[in-house]
Amino acid sequence: MNAKSIKFILDKMDDRMEQHSNNTACLCYAMGKAINCNMQEVEELWFAGTLLECGKLVINKKIRRKVDVNVPEDECEKKYILYSSALVNNIPGLKNVAKILYQAEENVDGTGEPNHIVGSEIDTLAKVVRIAAYYDNLRLDGISHEDACKKLREQSDKIFPKKIITPFIKCVIKNDLHKDYE
Repeated sequence: MNAKSIKFILDKMDDRMEQHSNNTACLCYAMGKAINCNMQEVEELWFAGTLLECGKLVINKKIRRKVDVNVPEDECEKKYILYSSALVNNIPGLKNVAKILYQAEENVDGTGEPNHIVGSEIDTLAKVVRIAAYYDNLRLDGISHEDACKKLREQSDKIFPKKIITPFIKCVIKNDLHKDYE
């Protein structure tokens, strides 16, 4: 894998994006261990969490330069995952991570991006990235752990499958990851 490519991407992130990437990677890593993923899958989860939003760097550049004026900003924002997946796909050794990222914004009810796939069609590792990123965004927005967990449960079978929410919350508590936001 090309460490220079990854470092280049991480160096371009703003503070919020970098913090979100680091937090999501840690949450993904802990969850991967908790659900007994093999070491390769745990590493892939870490890289997926770290590089999840790298596509926003491309979008921000396109918006600023008005390269793609026919695509509204909110539409670009929805499609960032395609850019993230494409960027990561070009880094040697991260093809599986790119596949995870490609599905990381899908919702179990089919309302996600980019392909509106449902339930079991979504890769399990992509579901882990989805819930970790969602939780982290809530916490970074100042929502308490308890309220973030409540919101996760409210999204049960819309965004996340019910069977992943409780193990995720237990994993966060067991690893004291909820305290990192205080």
